[in-house]
Amino acid sequence: MTLRHLPRSRSGLSALAAAALALSAISLVSAPEADAATTKIRIVQHNVEKRPGPVTKAMEKAVAINAQAITLQEVCASDVHLIPEFAQARGETWTVNAQQSRTDGCAAGDDVMTVAVRTAGGATASQPALSPDEAENDQGVRYHQRQQELVCLTWGQGPVKTVCSVHIALGKAFVAGTNELARPVQIKQVKDHAYDFTEKGHAVIIGGDFNAVPKDTVMNRMYAKGLDSSGNEPNGRFFEATQLTKPQSAERRGAITATTGDGGTRKIDYVFFSKNKTPWTQDGASIDTFTTGSDHKMVTAAATIES
Repeated sequence: MTLRHLPRSRSGLSALAAAALALSAISLVSAPEADAATTKIRIVQHNVEKRPGPVTKAMEKAVAINAQAITLQEVCASDVHLIPEFAQARGETWTVNAQQSRTDGCAAGDDVMTVAVRTAGGATASQPALSPDEAENDQGVRYHQRQQELVCLTWGQGPVKTVCSVHIALGKAFVAGTNELARPVQIKQVKDHAYDFTEKGHAVIIGGDFNAVPKDTVMNRMYAKGLDSSGNEPNGRFFEATQLTKPQSAERRGAITATTGDGGTRKIDYVFFSKNKTPWTQDGASIDTFTTGSDHKMVTAAATIES
């Protein structure tokens, strides 16, 4: 076994979260992937709403579609162990990068985690920091604060692949200790961190809950094509999986993925593929949604990337 990643210390880290982080530190080293002109990448993305059942369903779906990676949000630290145990029951070792998102978010001593999974060993973990955020209620009172990161795993060659999981702030949340809205700040940071990977020639895939609909102006920093609701051009570096599917369209759209607190529905969960390695015109791209018991749909996405 090879030690792949030692998580940094954090104040306020619960024992369960520390254990979850420790689980993410070790993986088996796999043989390098062979170079190929193109590679089909399959991803399972899911905000599991702090429920263990959807975690298991995401893993089962990953096996069923032969997904190379899983991106999860709102995983209780007490449930992270389900991932290596599921892999072990299959005689496999998966790489898990689980990072604390909110202290005591599931229960006292049980933190909420953002998780990236490579369904094989040998991936290297990293977690570039995003600004911490704190939400505000209708009375103007600030409540829970979250410590946010872009939680990533990198592996392979032809090309090197970096898959990241992220949970962006609510629309009415602020950078902690300021009056600056957190969501646009964090999405810009995601864009900038992704650029660091693409500059190295990586294919970057980001799965996450962005808490924004496709044509929201804040998503202009993610999308490389498609106008926002005001007719503005985007400046991002990604194609969203829905755009790549047939009939192909630059329109920013997609199936409903979440139910809001007032009973509304919207698409806020995404799988983005970096345009530096993802051909705009391709066959076989797909995106589907599935009900699991979470208030978010599980999303599966596939696209072809180039070496």
